[in-house]
Amino acid sequence: MYVEGGVYTDIDVEAIRPVQRFIPERWNERDIDMVVGVEIDEPEWKDHPILGPKSQSFCQWTFMCKPQLRVMMDLVENIMDWLRDEATKQRVPIGEIKLDFDQVISGTGPSAFTKAILADMSRKTGRDITWNTFHGLDESKVVGNVLVLTVEAFAAGQGHSDSGTHDTKQALVKHHYHASQWPKSHPRYKHPIFGEIEECNWKPECVHRWDEDKAAFEALDPAEQKRRIDEKLAKDKIEEEEKRLEEERKHDADREQADKDRGAKAEQFEAFLKYSEELRNKQDHRD
Repeated sequence: MYVEGGVYTDIDVEAIRPVQRFIPERWNERDIDMVVGVEIDEPEWKDHPILGPKSQSFCQWTFMCKPQLRVMMDLVENIMDWLRDEATKQRVPIGEIKLDFDQVISGTGPSAFTKAILADMSRKTGRDITWNTFHGLDESKVVGNVLVLTVEAFAAGQGHSDSGTHDTKQALVKHHYHASQWPKSHPRYKHPIFGEIEECNWKPECVHRWDEDKAAFEALDPAEQKRRIDEKLAKDKIEEEEKRLEEERKHDADREQADKDRGAKAEQFEAFLKYSEELRNKQDHRD
């Protein structure tokens, strides 16, 4: 994108409206160097130890820019500096560093992308541009030659950030969230009892409960923690076995039904052949 510019979009993103709609008519294309959209707008959680770095970000799965923008080179250099720092901390070459999901997001993903864009906006305008400028964005806004679209544009239907649905005129693309395999090798933090906090999908009551449950668990003595983890693992194993058996029963039932359907079709075909034969015999008799 730095070298050639253009439109980038993930392979699992569906176009809802043509790219010509990316820049609303009220803006002059000559004044626009880059087009981005809000992805996550949940500043309430900006200080949360897990959700914080992901709580205020521009969408990275779809964006548009001119070639050779300084902000894109800054992003590349920031990522390389971060990777070198991680390699130094882990005392391994860059190709051998180990990263979890949140580190990838913070170091190379939407968090890093957003940080570089806000810094570039601040440099161009001579003002400290923070996420507050884009919180609760009701209509597109241009800051430092960057056009920022509302969350509906590229990230509708998330169930958070007031992202609306894909049925609105503002929705330009639809992300299907199924092309990437990288989280399998860079897993999210998953509590052994309470699972991933991301499953709360930014719902305050769920996040607060997860935090409280985690804090209460950590206050237990190690022996009690182990007992509860073992109990949870045993329960999960039973549920997995029940699920497997249910899938087997469903598979057997489907196969039995398919056999019945084939048998019924065979009987119908035989009846048709018999009826056809009877018709031919009657015709021969009349002849």
